[in-house]
Amino acid sequence: MTEAPIHHLSPRGLRQLIFWWIVAMLCAALFIRLTPPFQSPDENVHLLRAAMLANGQILLQPSTDPNIRDSGFVNNDFADFAEYGARSRPFYGTEHDNGSARFSVSNIAQNHDWSGKMVLANAGGTGYYTPFIYIPHAAGIWISNQLNLNLLASYELTRALVAGLSITLAFFACSFWRPNVLVLMLLLTPMSLFQWTAPTVDGLAAALLLLLLGLWIKLFTSPDGCRLRDEVFLYGIVFILCTTRTHLLTTLMIPLSLLYHRFTWRRLAALTALVVCVLGWQVYAASVSGQTFLKRHHSTQEIILLYLQNPGEFFSALWRTWHFEPLAKFVQQGFVGLLGWSDAPLSSTKTRNIYGFLYAGTVVTILAGLPWRKAYDGIRASGIVMAMCSVLIAYFALAVGFNTYPTLLIDGIQGRYLIPVAVLAACSLGPITAGVRQYKSSELVLLTLFIPYSVYSLVELLMRYFGTSPFGRY
Repeated sequence: MTEAPIHHLSPRGLRQLIFWWIVAMLCAALFIRLTPPFQSPDENVHLLRAAMLANGQILLQPSTDPNIRDSGFVNNDFADFAEYGARSRPFYGTEHDNGSARFSVSNIAQNHDWSGKMVLANAGGTGYYTPFIYIPHAAGIWISNQLNLNLLASYELTRALVAGLSITLAFFACSFWRPNVLVLMLLLTPMSLFQWTAPTVDGLAAALLLLLLGLWIKLFTSPDGCRLRDEVFLYGIVFILCTTRTHLLTTLMIPLSLLYHRFTWRRLAALTALVVCVLGWQVYAASVSGQTFLKRHHSTQEIILLYLQNPGEFFSALWRTWHFEPLAKFVQQGFVGLLGWSDAPLSSTKTRNIYGFLYAGTVVTILAGLPWRKAYDGIRASGIVMAMCSVLIAYFALAVGFNTYPTLLIDGIQGRYLIPVAVLAACSLGPITAGVRQYKSSELVLLTLFIPYSVYSLVELLMRYFGTSPFGRY
């Protein structure tokens, strides 16, 4: 049995999409208003890396300081803004309410611009990411510099630009492909909503993944199976995702599945070039980047070889990690709602309710896809395999990059890392249709109940955690 017919976006459908885009942008503005600067994980180093790119530093600079490895030159006032902005989080060190510190940092940032001297700054860990993912951030900082905005206004402009672009890309993906209800719910949990409006790389990565899945299904299901422009975009997105999120190296299976589905020499050459570029970047990034806070007796490359020679050690550590209850609960909480610097959890009741919605979404998605369960099984199988392998790669990358060897437990995993993995699996459960599929009544009812509850849960937590309101300053 084949999939449901393809429906192109009608003028009425386009108006509806624009309406919901406006609603999404208004919600994003509210979330941004409630979240003070530098209050999402590693936001400070991401924006420092973007500032380096805005200054023309495409690659990180070498440093003679052993405590500064992922380094580059940035404005000294902006470096201080990023540093003290991150320190003003509510639970930094022994402090439990840094509201006055956040207010002071914002006031100081309003009185400084980009005229200060350049200093060497540490953007720890960002050397693993391709510079392409930071182009929107760098554009915001460059524009702010040209307009001579103060540092706080520059930050707000950059955050608005990155969040707006992420949301717009996601809606663009929905203009030619409708994700199933479970995919939408995974991208609309309080944790995901928080990431959409943070000036890091999480929102952009989620939007690019949504675009990638839409292009994949479009190319896989099209009669001719060969649209050059779409394929070029697809290969570009795969490269950015693979060099931004190591555990998404599995998305290389997407162009591989297209090659298997309809073989052409052009596709083979493109896939070969893509793999060489991705692996080349991974080798380069591993050689120049790294964390300096962890003192180890082995380099990353040595630990990789040790685990490859003794894979049982890795899987034993993985098994212990999965069965260590505090870490398991931390990951479960972070998957749906652990905001701030992973120190602002949703209440246990709200967490259970969000998971209840996701379980219901899983059932509804499977039922919606039952009539076409045997169609496009290549996509379904690939999605499940990619998700399973992504989990293993995520833990392996942390084991070799952020843990000592040997290690009892693999530390460093966060639930938010697994959201893209869950999206890959969820995509395989529902209907596989290119074009604009009409949602069933059960799907619409579930989304109507879930989205307001998720938005409410996020707003309530942000106001309680940061002490902010829609009508006041940070």
